[in-house]
Amino acid sequence: MNGSCGEKRRFTVYNLYVVECSNRDEVQSALSSSRIDSGVHYPVPLHRQQSFSGYGVDGSLPVTEQIADRILSLPLYAELFENEQDRIVGEFLRVARP
Repeated sequence: MNGSCGEKRRFTVYNLYVVECSNRDEVQSALSSSRIDSGVHYPVPLHRQQSFSGYGVDGSLPVTEQIADRILSLPLYAELFENEQDRIVGEFLRVARP
């Protein structure tokens, strides 16, 4: 993208805000009860997905597998007001455990 003076401008478009906690299911349930959407984008690590089976990763990747069970995506989009962000973060922090 070129700016008005011809300089290149680069913008990052963040589309996921991923957090980690030991009680993901409990957190997701509490968020849902508070009418806050959340998601688990990669419940199965890539190395365990059939579509990636030909990429030479055999066996276990224990850290990846542990993190896959602990990560949760919180809402993130351009129209999210600051007070909504505060409510989401507050509810997450109220329930989440390290």
